[in-house]
Amino acid sequence: MHFLREFYKNHTSATPLDPKYQDETWTFEKGSGIKPRSWMTLGKSFQQRQATLGKRFIISHTGGAKGWVPNAGLFVKGVRDKNDDYHTEMNGETFNRHFKEDILANLKEPSLIIMDNAAYHRVQEEKQPTSNWRQRELKDWLDSNGVPYREGMTNADLLALARMHKVEPVLVTDKMVEGTGHKILRLPPYHSHWNPIELVWGITKRYYDSHISEGKKKTVKPV
Repeated sequence: MHFLREFYKNHTSATPLDPKYQDETWTFEKGSGIKPRSWMTLGKSFQQRQATLGKRFIISHTGGAKGWVPNAGLFVKGVRDKNDDYHTEMNGETFNRHFKEDILANLKEPSLIIMDNAAYHRVQEEKQPTSNWRQRELKDWLDSNGVPYREGMTNADLLALARMHKVEPVLVTDKMVEGTGHKILRLPPYHSHWNPIELVWGITKRYYDSHISEGKKKTVKPV
């Protein structure tokens, strides 16, 4: 598997990059909302959640064996949805700015930045043609890539021609690390368990809940 090969290659290198793990999680103004009471039904575990938790915030941070990267955190005010899915509340523009201004700007040594494959982590510099593109967009893409076409071609023909000359996508974040001494290594899909920051999120949420949740103490204001 590519991830394991590259991780091992770096680990055994004479000049390894320092692994730094990036990820997002969420919490609410009054804590993560998980009460101590839980139960099992038909082999499945359940936990009771508070009804009123206040505003939700998306948290992004980066860290490694030496702890969090100073000043590399981000709080984004989110909108609570029925699925508690924070991925819909972060976008490529926000993440790319955060990656450049908070993460890269504060890495003090060459690092192997490990992140997952969320869509906002993989924004392309140049979008690739799709069936939703209009004829003018397809022609502009073909022109910019030096691909000749005949006037009068249908959208379907133009799209087929564009796909024949498909360009390897360049990701914005990959472009950002060029020449910096850093490298990005992406986790395989559905393998978040290979990112140890997931364990850290659990520890920090429990700490936050024990000090903030259920209205026992004053709510901490996000910075």
